[in-house]
Amino acid sequence: MEVDYALRTFGIDLSTQLKTSTTMNKDGKDDESIEEDVRHRQQTEDEWRRSEAPYCDSSSTIALFPNSQDIIMGRNKAVASTWPGNIMYRKVVQDNLHRYIEARRLALGWIDKSLISLEILQIMKKECGSRFLSRNERNWVAIDDLGAQAKINKTLCSLVSEMASHPA
Repeated sequence: MEVDYALRTFGIDLSTQLKTSTTMNKDGKDDESIEEDVRHRQQTEDEWRRSEAPYCDSSSTIALFPNSQDIIMGRNKAVASTWPGNIMYRKVVQDNLHRYIEARRLALGWIDKSLISLEILQIMKKECGSRFLSRNERNWVAIDDLGAQAKINKTLCSLVSEMASHPA
């Protein structure tokens, strides 16, 4: 049971594999006890899904595991660079990078650059249904808009610095 829960927190669903593995069971159990075991496990699975449904909602501030649209924050670049939400985030930032560079080139104030990051935040939240999630001891927590905007500003600045250090 604990293994099933741990695998589910990483988005691994065993319900389809359970049916195939139990029908091939050759340990001497009769078909009725196998079917009863499968029903019990499926019932447990359904109860778990119902109890976890609020955490899977993209408007929730707490998540046991991120949705594919969510942006994972943290230092684990191996996971974050391959997460679908982070890939989508990097694409939206890249699409708006030219505006940020132009604002820096024209020496516009921080307000103009903040407006660009705010627009990116709105795109990610409204159009993509994304949350910026940070990990605490037990689960993922959505950070507030100011923290997300700071993350976007940091990403924009690091991309500009990266471009300056590696001219094409």
